[in-house]
This record gives sequence, structure tokens and C-alpha cells, in this order.
Amino acid sequence: MGTKVQRKVLKNKFSLQYVWSLQKYSLTLRRKNRTLIDYFIHILNKKNMKRLFLAMAVVLISMSAMAQRQGDKAVGFNVSYGTEIENIGVGVKGQYMFTENVRGEASFDYFFEKNDINMWDVNANFHYLVPIADKAKFYPIVGLGLTSWYATATDATMKLCINLGGGLQYKIADDLAIGAEAKYQIINHHNQLVVGVGVALDI
Repeated sequence: MGTKVQRKVLKNKFSLQYVWSLQKYSLTLRRKNRTLIDYFIHILNKKNMKRLFLAMAVVLISMSAMAQRQGDKAVGFNVSYGTEIENIGVGVKGQYMFTENVRGEASFDYFFEKNDINMWDVNANFHYLVPIADKAKFYPIVGLGLTSWYATATDATMKLCINLGGGLQYKIADDLAIGAEAKYQIINHHNQLVVGVGVALDI
């Protein structure tokens, strides 16, 4: 009888040890699996972070290549045609970025004589730059000007004008842009459309 009881006790003890060992082994496996999962998540997160930072860097570089900053300056020249003077003109201009989008431009244009009439103008215009494609921007034009119409230097007629129009510019290099624009000059008895092309160099 005692031998049977001892055997039963030993059997139960062995069963309990076996169950406890299985539970311990299972817990160890879960911990290992959890550790492996955490490790892989960590690796994936690191890779994703690297990709995210890389993508952000590419975007910032692209934006910096396109963006014009406050304080940027440029000089350039234009070739234009005026519908009232009915002739070609040449001019120079200076540009200054007040913000990343708002640009001021001062310009002087001289139109060659036609029908014994000469004409020149001085303009102060504002542009609002709107990116429309890689390296390309559109801008509306609004500003004021002073024009002079004369047959001889002694009979010059000075007239104020309002400039309204639009233009396109395209960066062909980091510091060089080409452009085309059209503006309508509202001038007493001398309204005209001026279309032109030009280049501008950042300085």
C-alpha cells in the first residue's frame, strides 16, 4: 500500500515538474519570439526613418533649387515691341525679392524711332511668382510707369501709365533665367501692348 502511494506521489510530482517545464519553455519561446519581433520592428522603423529623412532631404533640396528667397537680386535686359510706337525697344532691369513670391522690378526701355516719334519709359512693377512646373514660374504684373513721347528732345510729352499683364520665367541655370511677358500700358491717348523677351542674372 505504501509503495503504491509513493509511486502515485512520485508520478504526480513528475507530472507537475513536466507541466512546469513546458510552461517555462513556452514562456521562454514567447519572450524570444517577442524579442525577435521587437528587433525586426526596430530595424524596419530605422529603415523607414532613413527613407523618410531621405525623402524629406530630396524635397528640401528640390525646393531650395527652385525657391527664390527674400533679399535675392538680379539684373537683366529685355527686347520688346510696343504696339503704339510700332517698333522694337531694348531695355535693362533690376529685380529684388521682397518675399519668396513677391518680386519688385525697376526697368528702363528705349523704343527706336518710328514715324518721327521716339519713346522711352521707366517702370516700377510688382510680380507674384507662382510655380507651374519644374524650374518654371508664372507671374502677374502690376505697376506704374513714366513715359516720354517726342519728335525732338525739346518737345517731349511726359505721361504716367499703369502696367497690367503677366509673364513666364524659366531657370536655365542656378543663377540665370529667361522669360517672356506681355503687359498693357494704360496711357492717356497712347495705350499700348508691350510684349518682350529677356534674361536675368542673379547677383
